[in-house]
Amino acid sequence: DHARKIRALWLSLWNLAAVDSPTEAAIAAFAERQLGVQALQWVTPHQASSIIEALRDIGRRHGWDVKPGCTVAEAEVALAGAQFEMLRGLLHIDAVDEAVTAIVCTHGISQREVIRRYGELIRAHKGGAHG
Repeated sequence: DHARKIRALWLSLWNLAAVDSPTEAAIAAFAERQLGVQALQWVTPHQASSIIEALRDIGRRHGWDVKPGCTVAEAEVALAGAQFEMLRGLLHIDAVDEAVTAIVCTHGISQREVIRRYGELIRAHKGGAHG
C-alpha cells in the first residue's frame, strides 16, 4: 500500500528531524506541494512513486539511504545508523556514548524504540527540523 509506505517514510524522516511534524496534516501538505493532491487516498500509483522518491531524497540528504525493495528491518537498521551518525555530529562523543548505552542496554528494547528515542535526542539537540 503506497499510503502506508509514504507514512512510514515520513515518520522515519521525522525521527531524523528532517521534517517538522509527524502529523497526517504535514504529510498531506507535503503531497499537495509536490503534486497538488490534497489527500494520500487520491494519489495514483505513479504519483505515489514520485512522493516516495522525493522522501527518499530527503532521507539521503540526512544520511539515510533507504533502497527500493529493502525490507522494513533493513530500513530500520539503516535509519538507526543514520540517527547514530547524526547524534555523533550533534553531541560530544562522551554524551553520545552515554545516550547510546542508555538506549541500547534497556532490557527488551525494540529497533523501533531505539529509533523513537534517537529521534527524541536528535530533535532535542537540533532545536527543530528542516522540512
